[in-house]
Amino acid sequence: MSPRQDGGQEDEMAKYPNEEALRRIRAAYADRERIKAGWTPGQDELADAPMLVEWSWTRHPDHGLRCVQGAVSFPVKRDTSFTTTSPVVAVLVDENGDGWARTWSRFYRLVRADDPSARPGLVATRDVIETDAAAFELDYRAPRFALEPHWPLYQGDAERWNRLRTWFEEFYEDDAAQAFDVYLARREGCTLEEARILGQAFAEGWAGQQKTFN
Repeated sequence: MSPRQDGGQEDEMAKYPNEEALRRIRAAYADRERIKAGWTPGQDELADAPMLVEWSWTRHPDHGLRCVQGAVSFPVKRDTSFTTTSPVVAVLVDENGDGWARTWSRFYRLVRADDPSARPGLVATRDVIETDAAAFELDYRAPRFALEPHWPLYQGDAERWNRLRTWFEEFYEDDAAQAFDVYLARREGCTLEEARILGQAFAEGWAGQQKTFN
């Protein structure tokens, strides 16, 4: 499956075949590990990096992962274009909001944050490469906010969880179980394997309820 492009926002990863896109995602997480260990990108990595001016944090419209957005002013053009990046794995900025971001696809240079939530220092994502890779292969889209349960799985809100599972069954059909695992991993903050265990147990209980209701 190929990634969708929704909401009028550029999908950086859509131009790559799936195999190349997954290679780029894994390379991004490898850079993140080096960054967490103290490495910082130098001139070689940043020389050709696009520059985002007056950038801010945002969420990707499909899967809800954190991205950055801003006006692209490098390479120099007569008019700037506004873009939203692919998901971010690491960002480092100073007190003025100047610095860089490493996304799934590349590095960006950041100039002047236009976001009160932007704080100086390093922001690095959790180790979620398996979840992100699975989401990409599924062309994952998060359910709308109105469907979100208020409580974690198995801690209440059974009606909403059942309604959410029905949505996954209808929207993803044969891929419903894998997509639900991605949702659980991101919501519960667990690994994809842990989410599979949770999801399988929930699905078995959910299927039993469906038989009872029918």
